[in-house]
Amino acid sequence: LRPYLELGRKMGSLAAQLSSGGVQRVICSYAGELAAVDTTLVTAEVLRGLLGHFTDTRLNAINAKTVARSMGVDVDEHTTTRSVDHANSVFVEVVGERRLLVAGTHFDGVPRITRIDDFRVDMQPSGTFLVVQHEDRPGVIAAVSSLLASNDINIARIELGRDHPRGRAVMLMEIDDAVDGALLERLATVANLEQLRQVRL
Repeated sequence: LRPYLELGRKMGSLAAQLSSGGVQRVICSYAGELAAVDTTLVTAEVLRGLLGHFTDTRLNAINAKTVARSMGVDVDEHTTTRSVDHANSVFVEVVGERRLLVAGTHFDGVPRITRIDDFRVDMQPSGTFLVVQHEDRPGVIAAVSSLLASNDINIARIELGRDHPRGRAVMLMEIDDAVDGALLERLATVANLEQLRQVRL
């Protein structure tokens, strides 16, 4: 279970940084072999990663659910022995102004984010990322990359998930240095770009 504690915390942090507005409800679901073990601590780590972005209260495995309740956040847990996506999967759904789903698992002891909403991805949740939701059109990746290059921001890795050709897509761009507010505003003007968030994990 220990590897999934870190994964849960990272998933919670990612969800917090991608969500819009406050958090009303958190649903943690566990699929596969994880359904046979007590996942209470994993849920607590999800809450630590998530709520740490909204409160100065020191969060730990003991008080995480209590703090969530005090903030008006409902917490639900579900399990299924049926494997979904992978042998073991964790799903974190955050309900606020909109619903956000983040899924993850472990490959060879390495935590991975495997889904953001309906987009399948493969992301190691460590470092600084630009998470870009956009229309799947030619030139979007090139335009974002060009702006970063012109500001001496090096790209370490790019991962792309899409629903179908020329539909909607999400781009995960790992960068070596954080982007400042002025550059984020310029990036947000790229054609066919719907949402841009910088996340630190």
